[in-house]
Amino acid sequence: MQADAGYTMGSGHRSAFIRGLPARMRAQIRMALRLDGLQFRITVSSTAIALVAIAAVSFTLYGRYRDSAIDRTLLNNMQLVDQVGANLNAYLDEMSDLSSYLEAQISQANSADDLETVFSVISGMRTDVVTMAVFNPEGTIMASSNDRVLKPQLQSGENIRNQDWFQTAVSGGDKPYTAPHVQNLYYNNYRWVISHSRAINWNRMLPDNQVVLLVDMNFRLIEQLCSQVQLGRRGYVFIMDDQGDIVYHPQQQMLYLGVKREAVDETLKLSDGSHQLTFDGQELSASIFTLNEAGWRLVGINYLDDIVASSDDMRTLILILVLLGTAMVFFISIQLAAFMTRPLQKLQRRMKEVEAGALNTVADLHGAYEVKQLTNSFNAMISQIQQLMNQVIDDHHKLRKSEMKALQAQINPHFLYNTLDSIVWLAEDGDNQSVVTMVSALARFFRLSISGGHDLITIADELRHAENYLIIQSIRYKDRFDYVFDADESILDCRTVKILLQPVLENAIHHGIEKSVDFGHIVVQVRDMGDKIMMRVSDNGLGMSQETLNKIFEINPSRSSGIGVKNVHQRIQLYFGKEYGLKISSELEEGTTVEIWLSKTTGGDSE
Repeated sequence: MQADAGYTMGSGHRSAFIRGLPARMRAQIRMALRLDGLQFRITVSSTAIALVAIAAVSFTLYGRYRDSAIDRTLLNNMQLVDQVGANLNAYLDEMSDLSSYLEAQISQANSADDLETVFSVISGMRTDVVTMAVFNPEGTIMASSNDRVLKPQLQSGENIRNQDWFQTAVSGGDKPYTAPHVQNLYYNNYRWVISHSRAINWNRMLPDNQVVLLVDMNFRLIEQLCSQVQLGRRGYVFIMDDQGDIVYHPQQQMLYLGVKREAVDETLKLSDGSHQLTFDGQELSASIFTLNEAGWRLVGINYLDDIVASSDDMRTLILILVLLGTAMVFFISIQLAAFMTRPLQKLQRRMKEVEAGALNTVADLHGAYEVKQLTNSFNAMISQIQQLMNQVIDDHHKLRKSEMKALQAQINPHFLYNTLDSIVWLAEDGDNQSVVTMVSALARFFRLSISGGHDLITIADELRHAENYLIIQSIRYKDRFDYVFDADESILDCRTVKILLQPVLENAIHHGIEKSVDFGHIVVQVRDMGDKIMMRVSDNGLGMSQETLNKIFEINPSRSSGIGVKNVHQRIQLYFGKEYGLKISSELEEGTTVEIWLSKTTGGDSE
């Protein structure tokens, strides 16, 4: 059975649900689900107000609950990030205070031993301090808290001067902290540290130049402070500097490998506080806190999907309430609409039977007065359709046969008159041989024209028919033209409507070559074009203007012009369809080409 365009539900779950209901209710539901049905419209009008009211109230409550959950979560995230940021600021301030304290001690120290004693005391008190050291401007170490030996390549000082922390101190930048790195000054001492360095005066040891004070802090403490923060299910915090370089990230290795991308460029443009942004197709919240001492930015990232997911229970409850309310109103409306539309549904089923081809269907009289009147009109219409269809079929068959016979009948009288006139003229002139040739060609011509009463003949017979015509005309016009036949042998047994080439050749001779002072050439070609056959007739006559060419299919045949190409075109389309027929191209003083397009027919015939 053909699917109805108005039937809107099509899934397997729906079908299984409907099959589980009583038969009467299944029929009512199917009718109620037709978008263009009266029962559907009654059902919709009954449920629309209730559904809109329930949905509006429910989703308003859900929207407010969702917005409130997002606001609360963003506030909590910002408070967590602020707390971590305050702790990091306090820690970095301690490092700055330690550096200031060491600067004061260095200014009073008389020797490197005195300074290393101070370093030793501080190292015993602060386990988070990895290295404390002083270097002269050439990069040579003057004092150190680490008794390990410097690597040989660093003892000369050249490689020390290339260190980021050394160059930062010498340049006098306002950001004394470097990004996390592995400190590799000493043997067997490779730790992740953050270096704090600056240039200071040690007048007692090096009065003419400043020295560089280096304090390395264990990065693990900062990492622990950040890693303990959990923002929602997938949220985290990371640290970046003012250039967008990552200082700390819980997925640092994934960033380096390119597996993960971070919204660095987006957060660089934001001020401190809580913001919402879109990155890689996901909605994010970003809580930003600036670490003033280091110029770093602490960024807390949370996924809004995680925040919204927490309100799923509320959304599920709202959806259940909406669905239950809608279903209850919907089924009540179905019963009401089914009672009102049942007589019309019976009439509709009868119409479906007629649509499927059962024209002997008769609808029973049921329902209200208006429905009965409609049923009577339907039955009368079916009876009239049966009569009209029989009449149309009979008339079409008669019309087709009469059109074909009439079109072909136009060929014979005028051509016979012209040919007999030429034979008389030749006989009077004493050219008996030409008379014999012309009469023989004329006999073959009409024998092929009759073709046993069939309308379809082979391509070979059509070519012989055209050749006999050209023999007759070449004698009549005293060899003013020659002709050539060129046909694909593979299609000579295919069938075509008879007497197609002769009218086209007649026009080529009468309107083209006869009025030309030049010797005429006619070429007849037949080509296999796949599922089509093309006959082409070309001449070098006078040709036609574009205006005449545009009107050629409007010209009716007359006594002087024979059957004409219009009738040939009509006969081809009557047999084979509108996509076939004639195509004509012509230029003045250049000649005319007529293409005859046919369907490739290999068997069968028509009376």
